[in-house]
Amino acid sequence: VNFRFSPTRLLHSPASTMPKIPRKFALAAPSALTLAALACSLTSMRLAFSQQWHLAAGLIMAAALCDALDGHVARILDAVSVFGGELDSLGDLVNFGVAPAIVMYAWADEGRGDAWDIALWCCCVVFCQACALRLARFNCS
Repeated sequence: VNFRFSPTRLLHSPASTMPKIPRKFALAAPSALTLAALACSLTSMRLAFSQQWHLAAGLIMAAALCDALDGHVARILDAVSVFGGELDSLGDLVNFGVAPAIVMYAWADEGRGDAWDIALWCCCVVFCQACALRLARFNCS
């Protein structure tokens, strides 16, 4: 019997041949990925204010990767939960609404406090509000 771990074998194996994963780990893994995505997006905002644009953009992409994986991991491990869905939705607002808007604001802000800076901030706020409304609509349907 071959006990070597293979992600592709895990995805395509019947349930009876899949390695047993402790239930606590199975339940925590998807939320851990969601929290990792949240950490990436929050850190990207911090790096944006340090003018480290490449790292900030890379961390938003890493957040997107973690977000793409968390739902798949939850289904593979049979760990889908209401809590996980709500956490994922809140994470999506930060990962794809707040963090990109703040990074773009930090990049484009000229720091003069003139009409351009105010208009830029208003656009960021409207973008975040639109993301929140879209997620709320998705959660209701």
